[in-house]
Amino acid sequence: MKMVFMIFAPFVSYASDSQGFLTLIRTIQVDELGVAGAIDGCAFSTDGSLVAASDNHGNTKVYDVGTGEMIQSVYHAESEVRMRNGETNAIHFSPDDKLMLTGMNDTGCKIWNLKTGEMVKNLGHGRNTDGAAFSPNGKWVAVAHDDIAAVYRIRDYKKVWELKHPKTEVNSVDWSTDSKHLVTGSDGGGIRISKVDLWDVLYAHDFGVNRVKSIRISPDGKFVVASGQEARVLVYRMSDGRIQAQLPHPSYLAALPGDDYDDPPEEANVEAVEWSNDSRYVFTGGTYDGTIRVWRVSDWKQVAAVQGQEYNRQVEFLATSKNGLLASGGDEGVLYIFKFNSR
Repeated sequence: MKMVFMIFAPFVSYASDSQGFLTLIRTIQVDELGVAGAIDGCAFSTDGSLVAASDNHGNTKVYDVGTGEMIQSVYHAESEVRMRNGETNAIHFSPDDKLMLTGMNDTGCKIWNLKTGEMVKNLGHGRNTDGAAFSPNGKWVAVAHDDIAAVYRIRDYKKVWELKHPKTEVNSVDWSTDSKHLVTGSDGGGIRISKVDLWDVLYAHDFGVNRVKSIRISPDGKFVVASGQEARVLVYRMSDGRIQAQLPHPSYLAALPGDDYDDPPEEANVEAVEWSNDSRYVFTGGTYDGTIRVWRVSDWKQVAAVQGQEYNRQVEFLATSKNGLLASGGDEGVLYIFKFNSR
């Protein structure tokens, strides 16, 4: 049996979470280096029984949600990984949970047989892949390739469409639950909402001069939320692309040593966004306070906050399961799994 390191950290709540929206049920140390490592991607399987998370050494590990036991591991990197240059930024399960994809810089998007751990296909080898996702109908997979979002047909991996974000890099992609729309967000601030049956862009918006780090469509298909640099979070209406809300994320903390490679370090980003299953709440994570914030859609007010990584560490990725769980990974190297109690 493979060893799994478990840390049961205390649940930390703020006054704004006095109603108990989020309850910590499990933590898993994914990166063995702890705060010298990180988790840059995580995802639940479609049936909610598994959760996958990446360390910063080229590995993506798959765990049983109920027990926390690691049941599979795949290695994406193709050259020597030193310290924190092996981050895997994209993880996603196919609708039937037979396949899992991982995306990494320079080595493209690799699709794996989840049962055997063998690689099935490598899409976009030699290109950066910060975002990738299977369509819910099981027909396509969308992959970010540098300045392009490409769509491949799963049955034969033939490319059926590509969308360019000129002079920039695509960071995030997401499908609507009915697989009729695809949204993409890029470094240059570009946000594109595309209609799949026409393979055409419906709306194109900028994000100011800020990078888009994460973009997600609400399960009911009404809104898309995008987050990025300078703690910027915007909510758009899917029907016409109009901005519905801006969610404020004040941050007064700086990155700890090792949390950022730039000199000088980047400003605090909101790295991750996600929706509750009922589309009534938005989750956001990022900046250097380790906080997950919960926003109510009816009035776009923050209703809860909880530590999703240690204080002064950054939340890098959020994922939800169909049975109401929320996973958070980041610069602590620990995966937090919460139960979300909708109100």
